[in-house]
Amino acid sequence: MHYKAREVQHSWDWVLLIFMIVVSAGVIALTYQLPQKMLFILIVILMTGLTGYIYYVIRAARSLTYEVERKGIVIKYGLKTLLIPYEDILSVEVKQKTGLSRLAGSEWPGSYSGYFTESREKKLAVVYATELKNLVKIQTRELNYFISPENNERFIEKVKEYWTPPRIIETAFKQTH
Repeated sequence: MHYKAREVQHSWDWVLLIFMIVVSAGVIALTYQLPQKMLFILIVILMTGLTGYIYYVIRAARSLTYEVERKGIVIKYGLKTLLIPYEDILSVEVKQKTGLSRLAGSEWPGSYSGYFTESREKKLAVVYATELKNLVKIQTRELNYFISPENNERFIEKVKEYWTPPRIIETAFKQTH
């Protein structure tokens, strides 16, 4: 079953990309007259890279999907595909408030991805979401995953068709060994 993330359409992202292209063109035009051509080439590479990064983030946020498959939950974000196998999942729940803080990754309005910390948790959190509230938390032995499907309850129902929660005794035994 294929789930699209919450559709968040912001006009800011294309405005930001156009602004970045205009700024890049301005910086390139101003530095073209510099006597050091190597500095000009480095600035062109830097501005092209920044513009490309912004474009990638915009496209990746638009292509964010979650798939509930027989082998596990698949997260697709840009060029990245991540599989969370059912045997690794300890719990799946909806979290209204998450208390997440970004460590590494991108945090744009309508697009959050990367490594985050969750308040009062020792595990690292991996986030692929369109907002930082009302998220589905998928807890595994090593990491916590936070995602934002369009309908949280329906997503969890679909996951429970393939996944059965581990028994408390098995979970305690695996965590101690």
